[in-house]
Amino acid sequence: MKKLYFLPPVITQWIIRLVTKAIFSTLCNLKVRGLENLSGHKAPLIFVANHTSEWDGPLIRTVMPMVSRFGPMFYMSMSKSFYVKSGWRKHIYGGLIFKIVGAYPTFYGLKDYEKSLYNHIKILEDKGSITIFPEGKKTESGDVGNFKPGVIALSHYTNTPIVPAYIKDMYKLNKKAFFSRKRKVEIKFGTPYSIDIPNNLSNDEIISLYKEEAKKLRQSVLELAEKS
Repeated sequence: MKKLYFLPPVITQWIIRLVTKAIFSTLCNLKVRGLENLSGHKAPLIFVANHTSEWDGPLIRTVMPMVSRFGPMFYMSMSKSFYVKSGWRKHIYGGLIFKIVGAYPTFYGLKDYEKSLYNHIKILEDKGSITIFPEGKKTESGDVGNFKPGVIALSHYTNTPIVPAYIKDMYKLNKKAFFSRKRKVEIKFGTPYSIDIPNNLSNDEIISLYKEEAKKLRQSVLELAEKS
């Protein structure tokens, strides 16, 4: 397969960061905790977080320094066809604009992680970091849903550390809540860790292990949520 992503989205993310940093720091008292856990690490990394809002992706980059050793930052998205029934979003999501800000789709239905994750494997091999929301969609209840095992496969294939993260108080952040300035949005980062998969396992055993590791990763995000 051909390399499908193009220039790193450094300039576009700088512009977005300036806007989101100013808005969320002013109106939502944006705080970040746990960046010290990333000391000694650099790109590539896989940032994994709960998904409560369309702002989640930009916010992960926003709380990083303008010139960050964890960048350039890319994202995992759904394909454009996923958004065909999403109203005005179908004209933006999954297409060129997504790519300009660094979001590239997975290829679903191939029953092969290496092929499905082709874009993101190449990004990590080229030293770009990726933010992933392994629930696969925004939460409908505010709770952290089950994690899909593709993120574990991606870490395994590329030997890239995973950084668990938890985004607090973004659920149902509507205009009224936003401009009331009563929300206190916070992003917490855990300690990066690597996936250790034995070499002598069958394919079925590896898939089973991916699923178990995805459960553990979800638990690590929940533990961040519980910390004061």
